[in-house]
Amino acid sequence: GEVQSGHGGAIITMLPSLAALAETSRASHAGKRTALPHLDESLELMEKVSNDVRFKWQAMQNIIASHVLPGAPPEVVLMLAHMSTRFSKEEGRTIVAEGEFDTDMLLLVEGSAVVERRVSARNGHNIVEQIGSLKSGAIIGDVCFVAQGIPRIATVRAKSNCDVVRIPSAA
Repeated sequence: GEVQSGHGGAIITMLPSLAALAETSRASHAGKRTALPHLDESLELMEKVSNDVRFKWQAMQNIIASHVLPGAPPEVVLMLAHMSTRFSKEEGRTIVAEGEFDTDMLLLVEGSAVVERRVSARNGHNIVEQIGSLKSGAIIGDVCFVAQGIPRIATVRAKSNCDVVRIPSAA
């Protein structure tokens, strides 16, 4: 890589892109058998993985910028995207449970969910009533996110396979 003198005496090493490394490898070994026969394949795989990560990172930024904080400065969106995680819940699985102490906010990116609440207990059995439904774009847990320290007031269960983003309250 290229070495540059930085501010305050720091030395910064500029690494070439994976594509540049692969091209250099191909050019230097053109027509020759190399001691590292899988170098090109490894570099191409690393570039593909890097592109996949970049795509997922940009998708997370787009989700936060469009659904959670539209109009927020790019540095805020970048920080939230960095701290957030994306996960899936299969149909019928609990996304959040009534009574649990969790201060994170969630965004239902894809899928649909039902909101349920325990209304009473008879003969030792809870009676659960559906009090609402959610679709893509819904925010879950905003009260717990803001109020910090109160339990979840309802259970949210996946009605279909769901894609969810978790934004930690530490953000």
